[in-house]
Amino acid sequence: MRDWFSPLFFLFARTDEELLRRQILFLKAELEMTLKRVRK
Repeated sequence: MRDWFSPLFFLFARTDEELLRRQILFLKAELEMTLKRVRK
């Protein structure tokens, strides 16, 4: 988990608020799609 968390945290730390909101929405949608695939 630590391998992907650090770069992701760094990316969030250097973005502005609007970009951060868009990234969170994208990650949320991506997670939902992944969960749908795993549950099949």
